[in-house]
Amino acid sequence: MKNVRWSFTLAALLLFCSGAAFARESGAYLAFGLGHSEAKIGGVNYTSVGAGIMLGARVNKNLALEIEYADFGEMVAVGVTVNANSQGLSGLLMLPLTQHTSVYLKAGVARMNSLLSGTGLTGWNTALSILPYGLGVQYELSPKTTIRIFADEGYGYQVTGTTTTVGATNVSYSGGISRVGLATLYTF
Repeated sequence: MKNVRWSFTLAALLLFCSGAAFARESGAYLAFGLGHSEAKIGGVNYTSVGAGIMLGARVNKNLALEIEYADFGEMVAVGVTVNANSQGLSGLLMLPLTQHTSVYLKAGVARMNSLLSGTGLTGWNTALSILPYGLGVQYELSPKTTIRIFADEGYGYQVTGTTTTVGATNVSYSGGISRVGLATLYTF
């Protein structure tokens, strides 16, 4: 799967460098997203529905900057609950395919806030900086409204805490949260 992603990334960059069709040159936008969040802890998949809000600015037809708040939802499995959210800043390299359709590559920095709780278990982290990245496709429905399909990864977390089930021992969990979803962008 990683080879497919890197191949797609390389192909998109080659197309990006070769020039492309017309796309909106610049402008600010507000976006709302909804998607499926997934984390893996100790071999167990934790899933939920998360939401996010983004404030972005299209610098030119090939570059956008976004500030984002993402709530990954309450992910529950085997009696343990993971709550996580992030605040981040990302750059998007845009590749216009047609007058209304473009693909993008996303990379940025984010700060995670995570809470792990369950039967006799408590852990937290509020300061891990990470490097999220993603791919997406967006289609301009009208001059003011765009719809985006996205897949993001790299939202790393680390939770350290204690458990009372094994004599108050220290625990540490780390991993990554990925998400896929749909967002709607509204241009100012």
